[in-house]
Amino acid sequence: MQHQSHDTLGLIVLDGDDISCGVSTSGMPNKHPGRVGDSALPGNGLYADVTGGAACCSGDGDFILKFCPAFHVVQLLKQGKEPKEACKIVISDMKNRSSDYFEISIIAVNMKGEYGTGTTVESWKDPLEKDKTYNGFPYVVWTSGMDEPVCLCQETST
Repeated sequence: MQHQSHDTLGLIVLDGDDISCGVSTSGMPNKHPGRVGDSALPGNGLYADVTGGAACCSGDGDFILKFCPAFHVVQLLKQGKEPKEACKIVISDMKNRSSDYFEISIIAVNMKGEYGTGTTVESWKDPLEKDKTYNGFPYVVWTSGMDEPVCLCQETST
């Protein structure tokens, strides 16, 4: 199952001992006037803490609001979990607490510069390239030592 309405852009920047993140989204189509989605709310769509790292989320915002996944991921990073493991733990916890299907993709970076992702997205079709479909959730990485950004893909977290 795939929702085509998610258009969130999450960005995490680690610069020495500082880390920050930002999220931009046009939100859910046909939303009620005044609705505030998860992207703008720290702990839900984004969260950063220099003692652990940062995380950004995209997906079914009204569902994500129930779980504070970005905060949860960063707390796991503070406990020493690697970013990919932290994302997987949070998604597993969300699945265990709900019988409903939902979409979420999480990116995370710890203070060592290690990054990881997790997702429930099985495939994603690029709206700008009609023939381009990704198996899973595409994300871009650009770290020191790289000449240019690289697009990677995270398959569904189990």
